[in-house]
Amino acid sequence: SATTALIQAGPRMVDPPVIQKGGLTGDGSGLRKAALTAGAVLALGAGYLFLLGWLDKTLRDPRDIERRFKLPVVTTIPELQPSERF
Repeated sequence: SATTALIQAGPRMVDPPVIQKGGLTGDGSGLRKAALTAGAVLALGAGYLFLLGWLDKTLRDPRDIERRFKLPVVTTIPELQPSERF
């Protein structure tokens, strides 16, 4: 019948699932590679953030603005305290 043909044509389990004796970590061979990869990614991220901070030319001080553009700063917007932000 059509139902039998459909069931026979469907997916089959080749190997039944088995829980390894190492649990989530397996035999531990991948832990060293994962730790090295995580360390490399964190080092690259820290280097990128350092580079962004070093290359940032944003003017943060009114005296810098006056020196760079040779114009007086009329007023500044005060920085809000964390309690005043919301």
